[in-house]
Amino acid sequence: MSIFSVTKPDLKNNAFDFARLLFAFFVVYAHSRYLYGEPDILHWDAMGFDNLHTGSIGLWGFFAISGFLVTGSHINSNGTIDFLTKRFKRIFPGFWCSLIICALFFAPLWYFLKLKTLSGFWDNNAIYIWKFLVTNMDAAIQTQSISDVAIDQVNGPYWTIRHEISCYIILGVLLATISSLNFFQKSLQRNGVLAITLGLSAIRLIYTYSPEFHNAYSGWFGDERFLLFLVVFMWGSTIFLYRDFLIPSWAGAFISLFILVLATKTDYLPVVFPGCFTYLVISLCFMLPLRNISKKIGDLSFGVYLYHWPIRLTLQMLGFQQELGLWSFIALNIICTLPLAYLSWHLIEKRFLKHAQPVKTPTPETTECPNNLSYN
Repeated sequence: MSIFSVTKPDLKNNAFDFARLLFAFFVVYAHSRYLYGEPDILHWDAMGFDNLHTGSIGLWGFFAISGFLVTGSHINSNGTIDFLTKRFKRIFPGFWCSLIICALFFAPLWYFLKLKTLSGFWDNNAIYIWKFLVTNMDAAIQTQSISDVAIDQVNGPYWTIRHEISCYIILGVLLATISSLNFFQKSLQRNGVLAITLGLSAIRLIYTYSPEFHNAYSGWFGDERFLLFLVVFMWGSTIFLYRDFLIPSWAGAFISLFILVLATKTDYLPVVFPGCFTYLVISLCFMLPLRNISKKIGDLSFGVYLYHWPIRLTLQMLGFQQELGLWSFIALNIICTLPLAYLSWHLIEKRFLKHAQPVKTPTPETTECPNNLSYN
């Protein structure tokens, strides 16, 4: 294929599943690397990015893809309530199941690995297990420990889930508001989303380059990482709405990558990052050869994200960190995580998604958005 060839976005035949799984493996690598103190293979020191490494690239990739796909889900929904219901079914059943497994399976396992007995586990930890489950049910993640049974947080990656949910809510409210203003025309809808995206990008830049603004308004954004997540998410949404114009091409992908790499040597990475990075990710999802792998093995990315951390802790407590090198440890972590991810998809996530399919009467607009786009 020529570098100058373009690819028409095919919403039924693409590599989104593979890209999300790859980004999940990025996060696995990043979390394992910390155990060994190894340098990150994708790390830069850049203005506006306190953690520019493989794990954060994986997270930004998730949000870019999510913004693109979830916008398609909204178009295929019967209103905001239906959209948010589908988003709820996509996230919470799998998340709640992982909470229970961490509390009732991994916590006793870690206790046994530390003390070589389960005697006294329930007497000493029942209240902590209850607190872990109850305080985290809303995904705000207020508790990351169950007494001292684990040598680290119970499940560190949980912290991003509330940011993902917040993006869903903001997008749903935004599109509902645009519709309520009678912006029913496709061009007006996407222009409205583009305007919001550019506005959020500008706020992010002011927040980055102006210490006075940062100090005055940092409390408004809570976890300041959320602002970048939201900007990347909204760029994904914008690209979906402009997909007829932003045609993926290898030339465009290479140019975006070149701009990103060049910008890491300057102070302008925050300016070009959201748009270039999101375009690069979405383009690759339409051009990479590994298409629709979820039809063969299931959509395992969310399960890998949820379970790799407790598996990593277990392997560490079993002594594999001392016995294996970094890459062997990562491989073992992934191998042990994939069965749980497979079960999570086929027994929990997919079953709830079957009840979250759109019932909207197809129109020329919605038929462009197949059901798989609702699977974030």
